[in-house]
Amino acid sequence: MESGEERKRSAWFGTLGAAMEWYDFTLYVYLAPVISGLFFPSDNSLDSLLATFGVFAAGYLMRPLGAAILGNIGDTRGRKFALGLSISLMAVGMLLIGLLPTESSIGVLAPILLVLVRLAQGFSLGGEFSGSIVLLAESAKPRRRGFTTNLVQISTGIGFLLSSATVAILHALLTDQQMDTWGWRLPFFIGAGIGAIALYLLKTRVELDDDEENEKRPDVPLKTLFEKERKPLTINFLLNGQQALIYYVVATFIPTFVTSILGGPPQEGLFASAIAAIAFMALCPPAGAISDRYGRRPILAVGAIGMAIAAIPLFALITKISLPAVMGGQLGLMVMVVIFTAPALVIATELFSKPTRYSGVAVGYNLGATIFGGTAPLLCTALISITDWNLAPGLLLTITSLLILIVIAISPETAPVKTGRDELAGPPG
Repeated sequence: MESGEERKRSAWFGTLGAAMEWYDFTLYVYLAPVISGLFFPSDNSLDSLLATFGVFAAGYLMRPLGAAILGNIGDTRGRKFALGLSISLMAVGMLLIGLLPTESSIGVLAPILLVLVRLAQGFSLGGEFSGSIVLLAESAKPRRRGFTTNLVQISTGIGFLLSSATVAILHALLTDQQMDTWGWRLPFFIGAGIGAIALYLLKTRVELDDDEENEKRPDVPLKTLFEKERKPLTINFLLNGQQALIYYVVATFIPTFVTSILGGPPQEGLFASAIAAIAFMALCPPAGAISDRYGRRPILAVGAIGMAIAAIPLFALITKISLPAVMGGQLGLMVMVVIFTAPALVIATELFSKPTRYSGVAVGYNLGATIFGGTAPLLCTALISITDWNLAPGLLLTITSLLILIVIAISPETAPVKTGRDELAGPPG
């Protein structure tokens, strides 16, 4: 049996796959202006962009299925096995995208193949990130669970930082023709290599006592989840749906917003996103620690109210296009994202009992991410197209932030400092 320190070290290595997963899944968005012309050529660049973001959203359609299947595997066959399967699928998908012929070579078959690969990657992501969250929560000291669970955001931030930085460097070093011809493929090959390293570390450095973990577990955790823990599942779905929406608008839509809608240079949006990614991964653990001290619900409310107030003014700042304006606007928005995301992430693990925790976190989180997060870039682009108002994404963030206050009001407080319960065994009765 592992000691506490050994288990925490195993959990940390187990989260490295999150960096690879998010590197690839966001890479597609950062390369959207290039991919849109290669796979969805059109006389109207906005139509091409809408089609590209449509494929991004399609990948999210598979996340709930991946969450259900891989979450069930994680609850029955062990966390490590499910994570390994997920990482393998994502790495192979990245390699295949890097090898795909474009529309000019094979016609309509090119976007079809792209959609199929993105569907497989969405399935993979449905299990990986949730597994990393569960590993860290179960390894944490009870009254530092908010801090420890949010360490996964360092891996997430590294993934976003690597993808934005890689694309920014390629834009700086290569001509537009070189990017369109072969440069866009390089980041996907790099991602496949990262995936191979993550899988190796998982296999060699992570040792989990899965036999002990799987004692007295139901044969079908998902069935138990829907029969006995529907309310926690609904709360997890709504809270993490909101955090997915605000995160994807701020972290992945803004670079494309700056480049393809405002007409700014690619480097400015990507550089600002890289800085925002650093801020995100640096601030999430401290924000989680604050929720350990003051409770999850108060911090969630502060994040929601702050976003409702700041979203439109900060989007207005970004439309000034200059690098300081884009950086200031995106960083301001990202601070609000952090304040909401940190407690939302850890409360997801505290809402469920151990036999259904992997499934509960995975299904609720990924349903929310699919419906609200995966559609966010597409929705923002469509709103701007329909209203002809560049601040429409800010209004979207304001409205959803006000609505989520209702969910926060009916959510149970799960932080041990407030409940007096240190065990990770579901919400207070």
